[in-house]
Amino acid sequence: AKLAWIRDFNSHVSEKIEQERLIATASVYWQATQDLGVAGRMATRFVRDVEGLLFDDTTRTTLLNLRADYRWSADWSSLVDIRYLILRPLDESNFGLATELNYAIIQDMQVGLGYIFNDLQDADFSYLSISQSNFYISCHLKFDETLFQWR
Repeated sequence: AKLAWIRDFNSHVSEKIEQERLIATASVYWQATQDLGVAGRMATRFVRDVEGLLFDDTTRTTLLNLRADYRWSADWSSLVDIRYLILRPLDESNFGLATELNYAIIQDMQVGLGYIFNDLQDADFSYLSISQSNFYISCHLKFDETLFQWR
């Protein structure tokens, strides 16, 4: 779980402009079998936006994320990433879907080729920031205590 509070305001002009964000995230990972892993994440963001006497508005955004990865062999794996974003009080929603095929080039390092079927764009919740469906290349590195032989 993670909690973040971000505050942005101007202090050099007379018209007050202020934005506050509170983001709460909870994640879970389940190794269903030796080759199949499933991850889930739920995140909520509250934003308060104040611009002088013009408006004082609060919105809430919720992200639901499901990710499954499957290891086909010692070198090959694939994953599917599904995201659903709900923006309240506007009742707008956005859906994102991506899939990826990965190859382990050395221990703890994979390169992959993926495709974004439907992109989900959000500054806080999305690392895929391409504005349309497209191919992408990825690199995954695993860092833990065994990498540096700390144990």
